[in-house]
Amino acid sequence: MQLIEVSDKKTRIDFLKVPKILYRKDPFWVCPLDQDIETTFDPARNKLLEKGNSRRWILKNEKNKLIGRVAAFYNLDISKRNKQPTGGIGMFECINDQGAANMLFDVARDWLRDEGMEAMDGPINFGSNNSNWGLLIKGFTHPGYGMPYNFPYYRELFENYGFQNTGIESGIFKHLEHSFKKKYWMTEIELSWVGDFNPKMRSLYEAVGGKLAKIHHTCRYLFDRDATFERYMPDYMEKYKQAHSDEFQEEINFEANKKQLNYNYLKHKEL
Repeated sequence: MQLIEVSDKKTRIDFLKVPKILYRKDPFWVCPLDQDIETTFDPARNKLLEKGNSRRWILKNEKNKLIGRVAAFYNLDISKRNKQPTGGIGMFECINDQGAANMLFDVARDWLRDEGMEAMDGPINFGSNNSNWGLLIKGFTHPGYGMPYNFPYYRELFENYGFQNTGIESGIFKHLEHSFKKKYWMTEIELSWVGDFNPKMRSLYEAVGGKLAKIHHTCRYLFDRDATFERYMPDYMEKYKQAHSDEFQEEINFEANKKQLNYNYLKHKEL
């Protein structure tokens, strides 16, 4: 197998081709726009690159066929929020082969380590967490545009490499009929939550008719295999915890993170 860094027009096109090849027979996969992918790596259009950097690679087999890809990136301001300076990997696609996946993970890890990172989160987006964020582990059905979608075996590829499922979790709920359907023109809505997915939050949505349809995970890989994971907590969450310590475990995710509730898919009928 051959790893090739994306460095010219041909390799950029090959990077875009990889998922189109792997998912060509998958009826649920939604192809992202090429321009949306390229924007991520354009310093003129992605402000995170002002204090960061990125790299991309493609992977070919012995017959010179495309079989995988990965991107690695970091922003210095974001990376310093964690106990270990943390970069990210994303746009990971690969055949069902642990050796191939390991080659992609290795090159991303080594590059990030050379750039001063001590850990990497993935799969994530180098931009907004409202799109292309997380590893789909439940609900392998048609996604909305920009929502994570991958083959079920990706979870095994990540976990076998050593990624820990201790990152952000999110869930998508459908059919909030009790709150919306009977009052408004909407017939169906999907809501995604980016934050820790605790039992109380789940019960809140179930109480208004929500049904858990999809679950995404992001995972972390610590370069020092003896180090321990420590979650980043924004200042406003820390203040909330201090003010409501007794109720923190049950309420922090709903009260402090509710700004991150976002509509990802909206299906409606004519009035």
